[in-house]
Amino acid sequence: MRAGDMVMRIKCLVLSIVLFMAGNGMATAQTRTIDSLVHALTKIPKDSGYVLTLIDLSVEYQYTNIDNALATADQAQRMAQDIGYSRGEAMAYNSMAWTHVLMNDPVQAVEYYLYCLKIYEKLDDHDGVACSYSNIGGVYMDVNNFAMAHEYYAKALDIWQKLGCKGCVMNTWFNIGLICQKQQDYIRAQILYERALTRADSLQDTSMMVYSLLNLSELYQYVKEYKTAFTLRQRAQALAESMNDDGILPELYGSMSELYVLFGDVKQAIFFADKGLELSQRVHATIYTMNNYNRMAQALYLAQDYKNALRYQTLYTTLRDSLNKPNNGQMLMKLDAVYQLEKKQTRLNAVTEEYEHQRFRRNAVIAAIAGIFIIGMLLYSMRLAAVSRQLAVNEQQLHLQVQSLKEKSELLEKITQDAEELRKALPMQNETKLTDLHAILYGNIITEDDWDRFKKAFEEVYPGFFGRIRYFYPDITASELRLSAFIRLSISLNDAATILGISIDSIKKSRYRLKKKLDVPEGEAIDEFILRLTT
Repeated sequence: MRAGDMVMRIKCLVLSIVLFMAGNGMATAQTRTIDSLVHALTKIPKDSGYVLTLIDLSVEYQYTNIDNALATADQAQRMAQDIGYSRGEAMAYNSMAWTHVLMNDPVQAVEYYLYCLKIYEKLDDHDGVACSYSNIGGVYMDVNNFAMAHEYYAKALDIWQKLGCKGCVMNTWFNIGLICQKQQDYIRAQILYERALTRADSLQDTSMMVYSLLNLSELYQYVKEYKTAFTLRQRAQALAESMNDDGILPELYGSMSELYVLFGDVKQAIFFADKGLELSQRVHATIYTMNNYNRMAQALYLAQDYKNALRYQTLYTTLRDSLNKPNNGQMLMKLDAVYQLEKKQTRLNAVTEEYEHQRFRRNAVIAAIAGIFIIGMLLYSMRLAAVSRQLAVNEQQLHLQVQSLKEKSELLEKITQDAEELRKALPMQNETKLTDLHAILYGNIITEDDWDRFKKAFEEVYPGFFGRIRYFYPDITASELRLSAFIRLSISLNDAATILGISIDSIKKSRYRLKKKLDVPEGEAIDEFILRLTT
């Protein structure tokens, strides 16, 4: 993987992305922090401070225990909601979203960032809105949806420019530059990186200066202007070393090795690859370690040390993530072929064991595999039965919630009819009281709690339904989501009209508008489209 590709992954979110995997020292420090936060929760009242402490704890858990991170953030969100602390609720959702980013779950991450966005919009918090836009843009960037990423970054940039937030504007220039670089619009990328570099210099933001210089050098490396790339990379290295930034130095040293390979300088290529690898391993930066395995393999291949080149390339292949580059496999095959030529005289046949021992070992392995298979099938069957039972319970609960909504709606319609008859029969002076009574009854028959219970029961049966629709259609409304759920449940037009308290014609119009918003292909029914979209 190229150094520039990895730097793009470093800064693709405005939030600082920590790429280090927890090593022994870091894990120990985090454990101490976690212990102190857990202890603090036993001493402080359950107010906004308690919520903020829970959020801090969820952040600490993100790199040690994902399940605890989600559970703690969820607890913070519920408590913030209970005490009316909207800003704390948004922060809790933000922690949940970032945890799902770490879990490579972009759909759920966007879902939670959208919750943040809605809260900040209600609070009229422009900076919070911009941060949410930027975070959503970062998720889309990470899955290579550059059009959506650019759209959200542009929204964030517009707000931050109006607010005069120079640092945030600088970061967004950089992020949009990454989009341009990934789309091979190198001229636009260069302009944005140079803007970010100039702004970083004026703000004395050395870290951003290093990242901007490194990415600018990558652009020059792409167009084979290696001397300019080398000069920029040296400046970045000097700045990083002056601030003793172990967070970027392993990548800088490794990228210097890349250039020395291009220059044909074997000694310097190996020196910097080794230096970057040693530092990345010391600070437990797994991704940098992976990159530098690859660079060391390239340097050793240049030195014709094919045996060790193959060893490092194999280490790299083992560590690399799902973003596999086709040329890596070709490189590995090439190294393996050369290495096989060097050891072609090596004897590969081991001493043959006695036939009875071979048969015994073979039979023992077959018996063990059969036993494991049988146990596995039993466990699978038990699990499948339990899941089936739970699904039946969930479906029954959902049916009861729909029936409850229908019955309450019918009751409301009956009350409305009776109230109209009473209004005609009673003297005019009682009309105001009757109207007030009807309003009280109306507000207490079908409440938001009823819809929340319906949504919870629905998601137990169709997990991820609402998240997927919001992911593809972020501007969809709550009423449109309810209608989508009714369509998924195949609720009749008449029943849907009864539950929502509107006419059948209104339901038909709402379905037509929803079909237009979802851009359902011509000739496909909306219920078929929603089923295909959410399964």
